[in-house]
Amino acid sequence: MSVSDPPNNETPEPGPGSADPSTTDPASVSDAQSRARRMRATWLVAFAFVLALMAVALGFTRRSKPVAIPTPPKANVTKGGGLSYYVAVDGQPTSPGTPELPLDLRTALSPNTPAGPGDTIWVRGGTYTGAYRSELTGTADAPIVVRAVPGERVVIDTTDSKGDGLFVNGGWTWYWGFEILNTETNRLSKAQHNLDITRGAGVTSHAPGAKFINLIIHDMKNGLGLWASSTDSEVYGSLIYHNGFTANDRGHGHGIYAQNKTGSQRIVDNILFGGFSHGIHAYGSDAAYLNNINLEGNVVFNSGVLDAYYHRNILIGGGRKAEKPRLVRNYTYYSAFRRGGENAVGYSAGCADLYAKENYWAHPGRYPLILQNCDGVLEDNVMVGFVDHPFKARYTKNTYIHETPTGLKVVVRPNRYEPGRANIIVYNWDQRPAVSIDLSTAGLQAGRAYVIRDAQNYSGEPIVAGTYDSEQAVQLPMTGDKAAPPGGNVPSIPAHTGREFGVFIIEPQPNLRR
Repeated sequence: MSVSDPPNNETPEPGPGSADPSTTDPASVSDAQSRARRMRATWLVAFAFVLALMAVALGFTRRSKPVAIPTPPKANVTKGGGLSYYVAVDGQPTSPGTPELPLDLRTALSPNTPAGPGDTIWVRGGTYTGAYRSELTGTADAPIVVRAVPGERVVIDTTDSKGDGLFVNGGWTWYWGFEILNTETNRLSKAQHNLDITRGAGVTSHAPGAKFINLIIHDMKNGLGLWASSTDSEVYGSLIYHNGFTANDRGHGHGIYAQNKTGSQRIVDNILFGGFSHGIHAYGSDAAYLNNINLEGNVVFNSGVLDAYYHRNILIGGGRKAEKPRLVRNYTYYSAFRRGGENAVGYSAGCADLYAKENYWAHPGRYPLILQNCDGVLEDNVMVGFVDHPFKARYTKNTYIHETPTGLKVVVRPNRYEPGRANIIVYNWDQRPAVSIDLSTAGLQAGRAYVIRDAQNYSGEPIVAGTYDSEQAVQLPMTGDKAAPPGGNVPSIPAHTGREFGVFIIEPQPNLRR
């Protein structure tokens, strides 16, 4: 039965324009009615087809429009009350910064960052190539924290860039736990101050209230530049070594380069060694300011060993008088007799209101300290080396040792930001093969796993690994002879300091579950 045929039991109705059935031939009437029915059916089919096309078109249009992805809630709230965002090597600029959809580092540090005061940006392990610029701005009461995920190695490798690993603007942001390096082989320049040498600084800070915590910076131009606009900033617990380059047959580039005008700067519990020039270099022309620079608990040794002669471990002074320098419980050392080296406070224009107490400055065979045109407090310090400076008669409340000492001096300095982490400084004048270390002040909890690393070979295997027992001292071997080699074309590869002196870092480890 065709769609135009009525059911057999139905009497067809006259169609539009049909003849009167009483006056029309029955056969003609039947043909007309059939044609009408077929026309109506055809129109119905056409109408249905048009409706179907419209439905398809509407659906296609809806599918073609960009789908609005609902913005997920921000990640978990941290203990400090802020929000957490995550960064990964394969993170994307358009990601929300969740653990599953991390941001890229460049966006996280940019003005387009989702992070605000009090938030934390967690950086996942991996190598981030290139130079980075941070515009992050927190507040004094709610800083932004940019931190490597604990236990994951985060490396900023600037090898293919001449820029700084981190160029920091903004303010009141903490940068925590990164490694910054450059593996470019060329470390020579024909120009004395060639800023185009094949590497930038590890960190350059112009940000007030910035903190640089437990960083590792090596083989850069300068390790870290803390400039006058970076007032009320802090460099803490960082390992900085083998920075600088050679130009005109002289070493340039320092571990930390500092200037400050207002407020203060704190350089605390850092380990600096090697390199082409100074360890801590607080210096400037008569147009620069060196005010309220506080050094505490730093270990600085063998500065300039990559050059033809030693450079100063610590220098504070320049063309303008340094105001209120503060040096407390810093530790310095040179491992061999060679030209150069010492510590200098008040260099050139002098200093005012010096406060220097309980420092241990050792350079047997050389002057441990040069003090120029300074007034203030200089007492309870130990100076090992030539000690016939005129200031000896004026500052009598110090210990002056002309000959190489005997005995043992051990210092454990706990890390204020990571409980259980600490720096260990050992002057092993008797050159014992091992020394006994009391770790009770390191902040470790009984039963906590830990490792101890040699600062001169930090990325190597730990020299001690164990579980902390508060009732027992730890035997620390002093026979290590491996030192991390500097990268690139350096005049010579420096040796380990050997038994006489060592610096170590103790780090808590996750306890294994049984």
